[in-house]
Amino acid sequence: MRLDDDGNGPSHNDRDHDRFTSYYWQYGVNLDADLDAYVVAPGYALDQGVHPGDLAFVIANGTWARGIVGDVGSSARGWGEVSLRMAWNLGVPTIDRPYPIGPVIPQSFGPVSATIIVIPGRY
Repeated sequence: MRLDDDGNGPSHNDRDHDRFTSYYWQYGVNLDADLDAYVVAPGYALDQGVHPGDLAFVIANGTWARGIVGDVGSSARGWGEVSLRMAWNLGVPTIDRPYPIGPVIPQSFGPVSATIIVIPGRY
């Protein structure tokens, strides 16, 4: 699992922080990674019918959480990036690293495998 801090919330020392999310461009509402549970879809998913606003479920850390597709990222990175709120809803801790790194999952917690399920239809 990778972490996304994009949106109108704090940058968490991330040099790649973007104050906009893909959801904003479609619906005029900007998300906040600290407050909104969302997943980041790879670009190629758009060709498969996935769009910002679609319902998303993430299974990880022995539990599950509900959110939306809130951002679109690089196809090369694939699936697996979630907002900070989604990680926290799954009981996954995060810490802010100094600039330029930004938020990470503590090594003491270990890597987190996740399954992401998207239901197209903009809920």
